[in-house]
Amino acid sequence: MNGQAGGTTFDNGVVQVVFNNTAGGQTATISYDLTGSPSITGVAIFVFGGNLGGNLYTVTADQMVIGFGTVNAPLAGNSGSFADISHIDFFV
Repeated sequence: MNGQAGGTTFDNGVVQVVFNNTAGGQTATISYDLTGSPSITGVAIFVFGGNLGGNLYTVTADQMVIGFGTVNAPLAGNSGSFADISHIDFFV
């Protein structure tokens, strides 16, 4: 996924991503439901943004099939705010 304006929603019926513009920078609220998928042994989400790369989020066992929460890119320099999200990769 490429960076989006605040309020933009991506929903493919399995994964939903809502981009949020906050006072602390851009975040995204992610939810997914992998019920009925073949055996899942791991889920990770990598959020890219700014010039510091990205943040890797892994899930706990109780979020393996249904879960997630709010994610963000790394802080943008010395601003104290999160960089805008440029890409989100999902690994299942």
